[in-house]
Amino acid sequence: MTRNSYNNRRIARNSMLLYCRSVVTLVISLYTSRIVLEALGFEDFGVYAVVGSTVTMFSLFSTTFISSTQRFINIAMARDGIDELSRIFTASIKLHRLLAAGIFILFETLGLWIVNTKLNFPPEDMTAVHIVYQLSVVTFLFNVLSVPYNAVITAKERMGLFAAVNTAESIVKLGVAVALMHTSSNRLIFYAAMLTTLSVAVRIFYGIYCRCHFNECRMVKITDKRIYREILGISGWNFLGSSSSIITIEGIGIVLNLFFNVLMNAAKGLASQIENVVRSLVENLMMSIRPQLTRSYASGDTAFFNSLVSRGTRFGTYLTLLLCLPLLFRTYTLLSLWLKSVPPYTVPFVRIIMIYILIMPASSVLDTVTLASGRIKGSQITLSLLQLSNLPLMCLALYAGLPPYCVYLPFIVTGYTALYVRLRYAIANSTITMKSYMADTFSPIIHVTLCSLPLPLVMQMWLFDADTIANTFIMCVILTLSLSASVYLFGITREERNVILNHIRKQPRP
Repeated sequence: MTRNSYNNRRIARNSMLLYCRSVVTLVISLYTSRIVLEALGFEDFGVYAVVGSTVTMFSLFSTTFISSTQRFINIAMARDGIDELSRIFTASIKLHRLLAAGIFILFETLGLWIVNTKLNFPPEDMTAVHIVYQLSVVTFLFNVLSVPYNAVITAKERMGLFAAVNTAESIVKLGVAVALMHTSSNRLIFYAAMLTTLSVAVRIFYGIYCRCHFNECRMVKITDKRIYREILGISGWNFLGSSSSIITIEGIGIVLNLFFNVLMNAAKGLASQIENVVRSLVENLMMSIRPQLTRSYASGDTAFFNSLVSRGTRFGTYLTLLLCLPLLFRTYTLLSLWLKSVPPYTVPFVRIIMIYILIMPASSVLDTVTLASGRIKGSQITLSLLQLSNLPLMCLALYAGLPPYCVYLPFIVTGYTALYVRLRYAIANSTITMKSYMADTFSPIIHVTLCSLPLPLVMQMWLFDADTIANTFIMCVILTLSLSASVYLFGITREERNVILNHIRKQPRP
């Protein structure tokens, strides 16, 4: 077996492992959210959606920091340098400590000022609001400090560990939700405290695991200060991009709170629950290819690098379609199965978010390509400006009297524009060409998307338009079959099709 064949199998195994894990956590998380909403009520759930959202949305920050640190670790691994790995790990730990201190000061000054003077909360909930806020700060800081450890685990491709820990974490969250129904204390504070405790415990476990299993996870003396400048340069520009993304996403909740109230935040919070789960699933799929993508770039393996860009984007998008299409077609019924009562505007929130999420796999792969090159300054500045332009556009939409869900419409426009920007920078910094990307990656995705929709659309309009559980199940089956057939006929290469057929022929017959 060739090295690239082994890598392909490893990526496929890790992808399926993480995908199956994500499906399990998806089911558990959605059921947990239903119990939490019932226990807290719409108002307290809306309060947590505004104040405690730094916990749930930290995944964007975490992913950015991990990818920056992981980039240096993967390059060092490609060069087989254990000493260099230890120096990179040590420098990352020290830099993230400084970052945590800076973020803490920002949270306790500007953050508190916004909570106390700009956001709309019921006066009787202000004590709970401050406690939840401080618990969120604690969780955030622990997550920042654990980034170097998570980066090492990802670079080492220990995806089984992530799958086991995240599944256990979801089960514990379900237990917390059940306990929430039976507590006599302030439920909002109890829920935030339990989630903070769980998050801190998971981060400590990852740190202990790394120190016990990886020799490079030890502090060493660094004499060459150049490594600090290199990591700080990449992480700094990456931080700019992730900061603008988080400011914009968190800004949606703040803008809705300024124009409406916490009940609107509850609807947005429920939509964000689905968004975070789908984002997590997509991110896990991308996590399995990032190490190989960076190493192949660093080692100059052009053929494997180009094929991995195409396959990662295509198969990531196909699996994202598999998740998003049922949510687009049968939004209300699926939300009704999840929630006893669907708040107003939750359905359009979810649908617009799903359209935006479809570009995530392509964006993630292209970001990894540019990050591997180390030349990210121009792309991060451009993408940050695009992201931040959403905030004034959202305010203008609401000032003009448009419905609340229109705050997400600028995301779609700027998101797809940003995808083109990412592609241009990836082409400029790698061996990818516009012609090959259009032919090998973009064209198959468009063909699959267009060919998989006509049959479900006809069925939706003429046969299964009623919002019943039976019709929803039938539509989900039709969508899956239509998408699978389109992928097999138009979305994969002849070589990939032969691999699938050979795998099927090797299966034992009854």
